[in-house]
Amino acid sequence: YGRIVRLIARGPDEAGVARYMEELAQCLRAACEPDVRVLGPAPAPVAKIRDLFRFHLQLRSPTHTALQRLMRAVLPGYPASPPIELAVDVDPMSLL
Repeated sequence: YGRIVRLIARGPDEAGVARYMEELAQCLRAACEPDVRVLGPAPAPVAKIRDLFRFHLQLRSPTHTALQRLMRAVLPGYPASPPIELAVDVDPMSLL
């Protein structure tokens, strides 16, 4: 699993952010190819910054192509709605 995409959601309501990430993870799992692994969601290593709760999940695949297809298929139909924000980190340098 050489390629990683990390999705990080943050917002002021911990339960709301957790629920959004769980629903997103379910959609990703339903749409992913067999060689893509969806890990999480879980609280981020730094779970709260500036009164915003953070949860993350990881997508792993041997190739970037499968990850790109998955992201293009799922994310446009599942946007974060304010006050929740979603960040996508492709091949993150650090998972913290």
